[in-house]
Amino acid sequence: MLKKLIGNIPNEKGLIGEFRFHQGWWRTFVLNEPEGKYTDANGKSATVCNRINNGQNTLKNFITPEIGEIAKQAVENHKNTPKGIISEDRLYDNLLSSQPLAFNFFGFLKSNPELALAFIKTIRPEITEIEKIVFEFAPDSTPDHSAFDFGFIVKSNVGRGFLGFECKYTDTFSYKRAKSKVNYGDEGDIRYKDYHPIYLANRERLPDDYFSYVRDKRFNQLFRNELLALQLRDFDFIITGLFCHHDDEDALIAGREFQKKIGNRENDYLIITYADYFEHMQKLNLSWEQRELIMMLWARYCGLQLSSWVCVCIE
Repeated sequence: MLKKLIGNIPNEKGLIGEFRFHQGWWRTFVLNEPEGKYTDANGKSATVCNRINNGQNTLKNFITPEIGEIAKQAVENHKNTPKGIISEDRLYDNLLSSQPLAFNFFGFLKSNPELALAFIKTIRPEITEIEKIVFEFAPDSTPDHSAFDFGFIVKSNVGRGFLGFECKYTDTFSYKRAKSKVNYGDEGDIRYKDYHPIYLANRERLPDDYFSYVRDKRFNQLFRNELLALQLRDFDFIITGLFCHHDDEDALIAGREFQKKIGNRENDYLIITYADYFEHMQKLNLSWEQRELIMMLWARYCGLQLSSWVCVCIE
């Protein structure tokens, strides 16, 4: 009966299987929503446990309606300056997507600016002001759809800066187009002529061989984020980084290895895990309502023990 309530659970192993099941549990027992539909690449429709229907209207893929409205505004802004990619299907209806996850974690800070600075100062104490929190952010000069999933426009005693992050949940790093024989930016790829000159002009930040960045599928997307950062001309300093689950060893290893390939390493590249986020956030002077929201956010993305009893019952 419990399995029937949760719905279609694909046979997957590892973290993606655990997280998909957990989102199915969240949909069933927290959101009280029926299983959502999707259409695959072949045009075939099906249902899966981690999706809802009509999420654009209900905003149930977000921890609060307020965060959902921030996401909707980002969609409207994106239509006017189409940098990056916002998939409305993933954003509103896919509970397993990293796009709503970014809004759930950092849209909360956007709607609570007094906490945003306090949180950032736990990571970078030199930051004195947050001007803006942005999503799917990219310079106007970028030739493709690459963008930072989220970022902070900040000030410190050395000037105005940008902190931009790649956000991961279960998805892997992108590194080439579908059906392409070469990675993004490699010889033979249309973007080689765009990427390579930026690399050559910024060897202090990117000291390793160009092809060691683009030909390694672990680093390709993180390297493209660096190229985005190097095109941001209105800032005195740029810090890039990765935001991922603390149990995602593949992402963490890739992030740590890539950090070694950045000229100033820890000063220019940050790795923040979900555990880091909760540990830093819970130490702040939160109201009870804010603390409760943070606990719900933990339950949504990290509280696998909450859904584990269903696994036991099903087995």
